[in-house]
Amino acid sequence: TSWTGRKPSSATTLLWHGRLGHPGAAALANLPESSTGVVLRGPAAYECPDSGMAKARRQTRRTPREITQNVGEVIAIDFLD
Repeated sequence: TSWTGRKPSSATTLLWHGRLGHPGAAALANLPESSTGVVLRGPAAYECPDSGMAKARRQTRRTPREITQNVGEVIAIDFLD
């Protein structure tokens, strides 16, 4: 709370990496100096299998629309029952 101090939170580098939304190694190295009560345990280097998925952008799988050159090249018909 704001009146009483919290006890330091000690966790592995990989756990802090997951808690904070998969930041890079430089951001995690700066974490103990820039925040209060954070203690990093374990090696500074880590291998996170989820980081690639967390930072990936969605790709469209549709083929790009072909631009027609002449009127009447493409005809679209809706069949209604």
